[in-house]
Amino acid sequence: IFIYYGINESEQCLCPPSYYGDRCQYQNQRVSLTLRFRNENIDKLAIFGIVITLVDSIGFIHSHEQLTYIPIHACNNKFNIYLLNRDRPKDVTKKYTVYIDAYDKINLAYLTSWTLPVTFLFMPVNHLRAQLITPERQDCHISCDTRYPEQHIKHKCTCSRDSLCVATVNNRSICLCSLAKRSPRCLISSICHKNPCMNDDGLCVPHDAQVSFFDFISVCQDGFSGSRCENKDVRIDILFSDVSTPQAILLHFITIQNYDATVLNPIPI
Repeated sequence: IFIYYGINESEQCLCPPSYYGDRCQYQNQRVSLTLRFRNENIDKLAIFGIVITLVDSIGFIHSHEQLTYIPIHACNNKFNIYLLNRDRPKDVTKKYTVYIDAYDKINLAYLTSWTLPVTFLFMPVNHLRAQLITPERQDCHISCDTRYPEQHIKHKCTCSRDSLCVATVNNRSICLCSLAKRSPRCLISSICHKNPCMNDDGLCVPHDAQVSFFDFISVCQDGFSGSRCENKDVRIDILFSDVSTPQAILLHFITIQNYDATVLNPIPI
């Protein structure tokens, strides 16, 4: 975006993250990551916090991103993430790895990690794609005790007390917030601080910061639906009286809708 800046109205360009330079003429070296998740957890209220970091062979974190995965709402969604190399140009003598850490977003418990090595370092943009399965319970194939050195994190952590410090970069903490908090250090109450769901068992999940600070998704218990779990679902009870219960039942549910020929086109396009 071209702007005039300051009292002298000097010309300046606002660059997207993937470019830099006074005219955005240079391309940032980066990893373009596409993720899709599958869920082993049959719990309808499962919510996952995903922390993604680009780390080199000496353990330095070049960039990081976070996202919230809600299986019941985003089971087929693809997540596209850019991870920028901090060095320009990047040091091709080092090895680079993308770490993907999954946490239970409700209690902030660590679940599992995946690693994706970055290859073909001579290319300015490295494309990685993966489909990952979130486990039903903790799966520490990367050691839970050594994933992040505990003393190192505790010494430098600046996150709020009810959040989780997962790493540090440039003396700044990478914080995983609870559903009730937001901001880089989880010091600000989120829109879900006071659960707006009308059904007490429903979960309010705030949108990720890169999407919105003021919107949320409601995850409702069975039997309820709606943007705030305000609707009680229709329930059909089938009882067999004085008859033997069959081994198999075939049921047909038919929904009747009003048809308006002026609005709906009956011919497929």
